[in-house]
Amino acid sequence: MDVDRLSEWQHFVVGIGLVVLTFRLTEPGADSVTVGPVDVDIFYFTVLSSLTLVALSGHGLWTMYTDR
Repeated sequence: MDVDRLSEWQHFVVGIGLVVLTFRLTEPGADSVTVGPVDVDIFYFTVLSSLTLVALSGHGLWTMYTDR
């Protein structure tokens, strides 16, 4: 792999790392934040955000390599 192409995989790897760290360091229901009338669990918010990053960057990588 070319060193210039490592930046293409950066967001994908960071997203996977965040998912792994979230599962290793926290647990569901440990911390929550109240936003108006809604209680938001930080665990699920972090997992959902990280998986969204992985999905979007994976889709970008997929379309980039299939277009070549």
